Amino acid sequence: MGNPWVKRLLPLVIVIVAVLLGRSLMIFKPSLPHRDKAQVSTYVDVQVVHLRSLPMSVNSQGTVAAKRNIEWASKVSGRVIWVAPEFAEGAAVAAGTTLLKLDAIDYRVMVAEAEASLADANLALTEERNELRRGNSYRADNQQDAKANLRQPKLAQVESKVNAAKERLLQAQADLEATEVKAPFAAIIDNKQVDLGQYVSAGSPLFSLLSTDVAEVRLPITSTDIQFITAAKKPDGQLPTVILSSNFGRHQQQWHGQLVRIERRVDADTRTFFAVAAVDQPYAASHGVALSTGLFVDAVIDGITIDNASRIPHSALHDETYVYLVIDGQLTRRAVTVLRRERESVVISSGLDDGDKLVLNKLDLMVEGMSVIANVSPSASAIQ
Repeated sequence: MGNPWVKRLLPLVIVIVAVLLGRSLMIFKPSLPHRDKAQVSTYVDVQVVHLRSLPMSVNSQGTVAAKRNIEWASKVSGRVIWVAPEFAEGAAVAAGTTLLKLDAIDYRVMVAEAEASLADANLALTEERNELRRGNSYRADNQQDAKANLRQPKLAQVESKVNAAKERLLQAQADLEATEVKAPFAAIIDNKQVDLGQYVSAGSPLFSLLSTDVAEVRLPITSTDIQFITAAKKPDGQLPTVILSSNFGRHQQQWHGQLVRIERRVDADTRTFFAVAAVDQPYAASHGVALSTGLFVDAVIDGITIDNASRIPHSALHDETYVYLVIDGQLTRRAVTVLRRERESVVISSGLDDGDKLVLNKLDLMVEGMSVIANVSPSASAIQ
């Protein structure tokens, strides 16, 4: 059967030989070639920055109003005996148009009486002057002192009566003229309060007039936007342009006006400033559609110009303080100054240089020095 010790030691020998063989294979195993870790670059959309002078504009809304809006009151009393065909609310009248007439008989009598009083006063003045001349001649012939003339004060009294009679005549004539009410300027009749046959007293309101030569729109401006507009004239002598617009169904009508003033007061409740735009001849046919009083309009105000500035998309700005640029294939963080936030962009006044490659999109991870590949996309929003 063989040696029993050989049978016992044979498995152990096999195990030892297997272990030694495995170790020898591990020791003499050929080493794998070394490979450097691959650098992964991310694509980013960029836009080249172009610094230039940027014209600002400010948007607002307001209601059209007449430059002059007055309530006309009767100067005299009387019954309305005639009204013009144009005397109706909403009707347009030219300057000097007679709108209504009051019964003037009493005022004609007053004029006649004032004329008679003036004639009497003039006659008395003539007689007094004649008496004065005769007195002076008599004293001269008799060598009497001219200072003894006692008629001089009487002459001054008569002259004052003549002046008073003249003033009463002027007043009577003005009252007579006031019985015919005329439009003082081209206007729209508004809030008519009197009509044919009605008796009016002196001081009674008759109607309101809205001037038609100039329309104005009072435009609220926020405290952040007021710095970008001015009512000063441009180098060409023109005031800043204001474009007003309103929709009529599917048609949008525009009117071109000017920024005539910025009010020197602030609304105490809203802290809002007010700018005033004016449009000449708002009812002229050249506008296509009249810029009627009471119409609500949108406004775009031509503002100041900012030099060496740029507009960038909102997506390019981080935490309102910095942006990322691509320099030599790496992300570089750059602090910028935000001058203004607009609806679709941000105006940067400093921090960017002409030709910078601005990163437009925001990545999940953006670290300065990160390797990126710049994709200058022509479809990206242009940087102004």
